[in-house]
Amino acid sequence: MREAAAVRFLRWMVRRADGLDLGIYGSLSPSRLVIPLDTHVAFLGRALGWTRRRAPDWTMAAEITDVLRGLDPDDPVKYDWSLPRLGILGECAERGHAVHCPPCPLVAHCRVGRRLLKSAKVVPADLETGVPCR
Repeated sequence: MREAAAVRFLRWMVRRADGLDLGIYGSLSPSRLVIPLDTHVAFLGRALGWTRRRAPDWTMAAEITDVLRGLDPDDPVKYDWSLPRLGILGECAERGHAVHCPPCPLVAHCRVGRRLLKSAKVVPADLETGVPCR
């Protein structure tokens, strides 16, 4: 976990000053950062098909970062706060959750959510209305 702490430190030093990040290391581009892995990011990376690796190692972090780089090539690590929050807040669990998975906007992309919906014969609900989608 020392590696994750070092990666977070670089994030705080490299990304522009915004109240959370200090932006002291201006010579290094945020596009070169790698997402710090914790148990939640590693799980989501596997569940969403961003990596097939089981071990949360540097290669897994690089694979997940490559996918995030497709969303934002200039700052792929900007998602390092929102991704783990799903797990930290109990909104996303490795075994799936009958309450949380159906309305999740990622359920169509998540192997755990798809498996739960298929086995439970539950249909995802529209996020705004709560009406099941068919």
